[in-house]
Amino acid sequence: MKDSKDPTAVENKGFLNKLEDIIYNVGENICMVFMLLMVVIVCMTVFGRFVLNKTPAWGDEIAIACMIWFGLVSSSLAERDDRHIRVSIVDKIYPKKLVRIFHIIFYILKIAFGAIITYQSIRLVIFNKRVFMTGAPKVSEAWVSLAGVVMGAIMLFYLITRFKKEVFKK
Repeated sequence: MKDSKDPTAVENKGFLNKLEDIIYNVGENICMVFMLLMVVIVCMTVFGRFVLNKTPAWGDEIAIACMIWFGLVSSSLAERDDRHIRVSIVDKIYPKKLVRIFHIIFYILKIAFGAIITYQSIRLVIFNKRVFMTGAPKVSEAWVSLAGVVMGAIMLFYLITRFKKEVFKK
């Protein structure tokens, strides 16, 4: 939908799409790194436990931290294309105007939820700055809590951009 009166409308839409792609690619790379780390650490721990009879003290805890990062970041990336499971029978039963109102309420609730998660995760990072993992005494728990901040920020970005696209479309 080009607006001939506003030449920047096409540029802004292009910029927003590029920004979405960049954030998605960065998030996807974060997920790949943490999944790879988790697999390598778990394999090392299992090999050490059953073959060498010696496991690294930090193995399980760091693997769990990698799983947390992978799970939270990948779930936020699913917001981009609305890939979360949901019941969509409401869309088929009710009139389009009522469904539109439901979608607006749904987005507002999800955006509020994302904002609460982001805010509380920031508080948790601050709280956990001086708390260290038991198996890895040099690693702060704040790094694990930071996954919630990243997830919340990505989720909010995608929710707000999708809200803008879907609710304000003509």
